[in-house]
Amino acid sequence: MNPFYLLLTGMCLLTIVVVLIQPNRLVEFPYFIGLTFATFILPQLYGLLMSRIWSDEMLWDVSLMSFLCLAAAWLGYYTSTGETVARAFNCGTLHPKKLLLAGWVLVLIGVVAYIAIGGQPEEDRLRAQWTGTITKLNLFAGLVFPGFVICLYVWLKHHLKSGLIGGIIGLTFPIYLIIFLGRRQPAGHVIFAVLMLWLVVLKRSIPRWLVAVAIAFGLVVLPNIAEYRSKVSQSDPITAARTFDLAGAWEQRKDGQTGPELANAMHLIASTQARGDYGLGRAYWNTLVFNYVPAQYFGSHFKESLMIGGHEASTTEAALWNEMGYQMSFGSTVTGVGDTFRQFWYFGCLVFYCLGVGFRGLYKAARREENPCALMYYIPFSIAAINGVTHQTMNLPGVLVFCIVVLGGTLYFSKTPKRPPARGVAVIRNV
Repeated sequence: MNPFYLLLTGMCLLTIVVVLIQPNRLVEFPYFIGLTFATFILPQLYGLLMSRIWSDEMLWDVSLMSFLCLAAAWLGYYTSTGETVARAFNCGTLHPKKLLLAGWVLVLIGVVAYIAIGGQPEEDRLRAQWTGTITKLNLFAGLVFPGFVICLYVWLKHHLKSGLIGGIIGLTFPIYLIIFLGRRQPAGHVIFAVLMLWLVVLKRSIPRWLVAVAIAFGLVVLPNIAEYRSKVSQSDPITAARTFDLAGAWEQRKDGQTGPELANAMHLIASTQARGDYGLGRAYWNTLVFNYVPAQYFGSHFKESLMIGGHEASTTEAALWNEMGYQMSFGSTVTGVGDTFRQFWYFGCLVFYCLGVGFRGLYKAARREENPCALMYYIPFSIAAINGVTHQTMNLPGVLVFCIVVLGGTLYFSKTPKRPPARGVAVIRNV
């Protein structure tokens, strides 16, 4: 048996046991990343090993890289104190009503954008890669996520009922995406936001039964979400849920019938090693340019001139086909295991190490009641980190820019101005 598969299995089992014993650790970086590996990467690796159609060298490489990524995430988290990062997210005192106003603005912009997306031509909405107007609308639609978190935070922390109303309105469209379209990312964002608000603001413990249900759901349902999407597109959500074949989904998992993402990563690793053409980080810059420099305004030639070697998605698929005759499945990804190797060889696992270092300080700051700024950043960063495992890490810089601009501007607007001390009054400072 592949030793790195056994090591990865051991780390995943350890993660599950610790989270079941201490449920509050579910929202800490090494544990929710460990659970992501346990429910997404590990079953696919098991399927690749069971298929016995790939070379031992390819299986060895993808197993080793998977283990290194998870191990690096743990090392980064537990070898850092996180104090430097925690201090960086100290934004001072926020005015509740100004913060609530900003949350309402984000919610309303997001709602209007969602409605506008629904009014776009159906052929544009059904494309795998959105372009043009619908891309810009989708960017603004994303504002609803930080908006509803801010509104709910103000309601729970400062008991302003209009925050509850804003939170409910903001949750309407994410819940629609979850129930009627079977979208996983909005579901993760909503669940993670609720858990963090429950833990940090209300100071309640996460129920152990909820953790057990989440793990079972992640192992059986999420990998087969395409079945639910197919059913719900032809009927209603209740019928789709009732007819979902849980037993069949579990049998598929046991037989190693899993998604194609880690197979994509395995072939990308083999192709990159054969060519020796490592990206050295250029994909992160190219993806940032691709997502945030609109060709409609600046022109395609200018946009392409900013990229180094072309857009990563197109060059990756071309390389896999030209070098190995391997065609990626429509809509599938290369995972964070594959794209970090593509950039930095086995040293790509250090991306997860750096994430661990950053999340240690961010979580430490978020748990402090007087620092809501870190909490607002922690939720979208956590979802981005999970997507970094299941999809690709190339989107992480874009999420960082989005949060700095949107959340940074929102929190700056909401800060309570410092009043200078009155003349003749002594100022006492802590020494």
